[in-house]
Amino acid sequence: MKSKKKSSSSVRAVQLNLVFSEEEKMRFLNKQFRGEEGTTDVLAFPAQLKIDDNLWLLGEIVVNLEQAAKQARQYQVSLSEEVVRLFVHGLLHLLGYSDTKPAERQKMHHLQEKIIQELQELQLLKANSLQKSPPEIEK
Repeated sequence: MKSKKKSSSSVRAVQLNLVFSEEEKMRFLNKQFRGEEGTTDVLAFPAQLKIDDNLWLLGEIVVNLEQAAKQARQYQVSLSEEVVRLFVHGLLHLLGYSDTKPAERQKMHHLQEKIIQELQELQLLKANSLQKSPPEIEK
């Protein structure tokens, strides 16, 4: 019995853009695209645009680094952990997940944390890079 080979046309790749932004620009984007005053930690702009037969542009994720740093201190985690969480959160939005209702938010948070845990288990993220950062030294 011959095994069937997959044709190269069945291979798909996705691309997404990751942008790091500052507070002022994030306030502008939040107002412009969501109609919300103030800043936010992450925005996702779905595109789902076919570039060619093998490449799709999924969209763009914008992470507010200033807000990520504030949240990292608040949650007592490293900045890298908070940025990874915001990236995964934005990615879930690009994939169609919503967090506007409490049940959706809980489902999305659970999936977000599961993805991070699996990345650590696959050693795509070093577990020790996502541990709490040392407390800041007061001067």
